Amino acid sequence: FFDELTVDLGDGLEVRFSFDGDSFEMQDHRNWGDGNYKTYGTPLSRGYPMSIEPGARLRQQVTISFGGEPPTRTAPSGPHRLQVGEPLGRVPAIGLGMASHGGGLDGRECELLAALAPAHLRADLHFGLDGHRAELQRAVGAARCTETALELAVFVTDRAGDELDRLADALAATDVAVARVLVFADVEGFSELRGTTPVEVVRLAKERLAAAIGGAPVVGGTDQFFVEINRDRPDLTAMDGVAYSLNPQVHACDDLSLMENVSCQADMVRFLRSLGDVPIHVSPITLIGRTGPFPAGPPPAGNGLPGAVDVRQSSLLGAAWTVGSLSSLMQAGVASATYYETTGWRGVLETAAGSPEGFPSRPGDAFCVYHVLRDVLASPDARVLAARSSEPLAVEGVALSSADGVRVLLANLTAADQEAVVGPLGGDRASVRMLDETTAEQAMREPEAYRDAAAEQHALAGGELRLALRPYAVATISLPAAGR
Repeated sequence: FFDELTVDLGDGLEVRFSFDGDSFEMQDHRNWGDGNYKTYGTPLSRGYPMSIEPGARLRQQVTISFGGEPPTRTAPSGPHRLQVGEPLGRVPAIGLGMASHGGGLDGRECELLAALAPAHLRADLHFGLDGHRAELQRAVGAARCTETALELAVFVTDRAGDELDRLADALAATDVAVARVLVFADVEGFSELRGTTPVEVVRLAKERLAAAIGGAPVVGGTDQFFVEINRDRPDLTAMDGVAYSLNPQVHACDDLSLMENVSCQADMVRFLRSLGDVPIHVSPITLIGRTGPFPAGPPPAGNGLPGAVDVRQSSLLGAAWTVGSLSSLMQAGVASATYYETTGWRGVLETAAGSPEGFPSRPGDAFCVYHVLRDVLASPDARVLAARSSEPLAVEGVALSSADGVRVLLANLTAADQEAVVGPLGGDRASVRMLDETTAEQAMREPEAYRDAAAEQHALAGGELRLALRPYAVATISLPAAGR
């Protein structure tokens, strides 16, 4: 607890806060996926929620003062830079969640998703609720038609042994591979204090599912925020990996905050790796919380849509944010990441029937984020290259190397035009396919025609490529391997 706080802004400038009327504490919002901090009173350790009698008077005061002289700053000159560097490791297993609308996939959706080539589809099986058998069968059908494996998020009750035995029997009767099992102890409703998977549940799942999942890892952790891992440190030695979920708007929902929250995703991975060397699985990653806005976060949008739906899901902004998220998580070395859903207003494709009024899409659209994920997954043998931005709040990128050559996804994270230089790159020319306000219409309505269209050819200068990016644009830059 404290009653004074000094923030060093650098260059000799300080901001001082003096608090009166209560004790205060600081909360690191990176625990929830937000790249900021919060100072508040009363400390949570004194009871939560606090009880206040009717008529009680509270007085809290904050005094703000400054020290030092602000430096003279000049506007940055020249373009931003994305420095492409050394190999870091394999591309993680990137998958999609099953659609929460409960429907199946039609032929066109199966073809488009198979072309995207997700490493897995996540299916949530709640044994405390009716419908888990039907959900498993729906997931098996989706995995077959998209030619992929299943990531099973299994929520067991106090009858876990029987539930896991039934799951093992059901899996033995299918021909679909299991990529991994995420196992959690089910809790009814929303709770921010669920904790992590009890170690005995992980061991039981390993024992009961071993013959049915063919050596697939059994992963514990939390289906909620990263903070649960920090509050209730799991026994990592008993797990084949650790999982947590992620969304960028627990405490703020404006466009700028979403982009500011990209970089802290790597901080969570690095911290978790300091607790033990186990594979890290981020699942699921959504643009907004799956139960709607977090109780302490932003209010519903007021547009008549469910709280768990964000109109930016289909947009260029959503695609740019995804590039930033991928850059952060891939360079930090996660083992897998599960983004969004297959279809519907929380997915990468709109359904053939379309979403209800108020959501900005048309039946059958391929959302902009579809093309980001398809470009990242285009080469199965790809390795992640370091990609360091000179201004991470303006531009971010993903760099990959494979037998086909080098591919870079460069994203403008702002609502303004930006210029960026990418390099060093081999060769003397690069092809560039732009996803921006001039091409998004075709990319959404005719995804294959957009992808088949001839990319623009750009000359490199000194091994570098200079590009102009419209608001929230994503440029896919391809350089063939030598001799191709």
